[in-house]
Amino acid sequence: MNDPLKNDLKHYEENRAQYTPYGFTCELWTPTIMNKYDRHNEVEINYLPSGSLTYLIHDRKVTIESGKIALFWGLYPHRIIEFNDVSNYYVVTIPLSVFLKWNLSSRFINKLMKGNIIMDNNTFSFDQEIFKLWHDNLLQNKDFEDIVRNEVHCRVRRLEKSEWHSCTLPVSKYEESQYDYVERMALYISSNFDKRITVVDVAKSEGLHPDYANSIFKKAFCHTLSEHIAMERIAKAQSRLLFSSDPITTIAYEVGYESLSCFNRAFKNLTGVTPRRYRENILESC
Repeated sequence: MNDPLKNDLKHYEENRAQYTPYGFTCELWTPTIMNKYDRHNEVEINYLPSGSLTYLIHDRKVTIESGKIALFWGLYPHRIIEFNDVSNYYVVTIPLSVFLKWNLSSRFINKLMKGNIIMDNNTFSFDQEIFKLWHDNLLQNKDFEDIVRNEVHCRVRRLEKSEWHSCTLPVSKYEESQYDYVERMALYISSNFDKRITVVDVAKSEGLHPDYANSIFKKAFCHTLSEHIAMERIAKAQSRLLFSSDPITTIAYEVGYESLSCFNRAFKNLTGVTPRRYRENILESC
């Protein structure tokens, strides 16, 4: 295989706004330790020609090994916390509205939408070549996009029909103790966002003054503790809106909001649409 040109390589940009869409892509990325979470409403596929990547996804830690295809829903907060012997790796992003049209099994979809990483138990020699082909096709000629999209669809269906496992390894208490204040506050929010927690509660969990807790958190994550609580709640709400027929009021209370108006306002601030419009948009696209 020819080495890709350096200017074709992508890397995570920390000033990137959360929820910004990537669209349908197949790109070659250089791994970097991510000091803040990324979030986007696409299904993401990772493929490593060599080495391993370790993600923190929501409050779970998982390692992706070379030669294995791994899928996860990018709406859950995720960031790379470690990598070994990886010079670059392939990332495919598939808009959720496209992915849901592929008529995959409910078991497969439900695992993915609940925050699991789905990994192929098989190793196929053709995978490295086909990821390179997709990357080169999309880079050289956008006319290939429909072809690549169909081939990605087929590869995902092959994964669904073959042996796969879902991986969600809880972060152990020992591992939690190794994180600094801001990481543990993020984990606290991930575990308690559906309760009526406040910035004071989050700061108290680490024995910090709320102003200081908010200051160090914002420096690390580029947003405040209250904004992070809202992000966790809205991410869960999006999943519930997609995969349940529960009333919006019920969902609002389930994710920690005390009133429908507060929920609607927070949802629109983060996604650009109301919860009702979000649910309608997905139904119309399927």
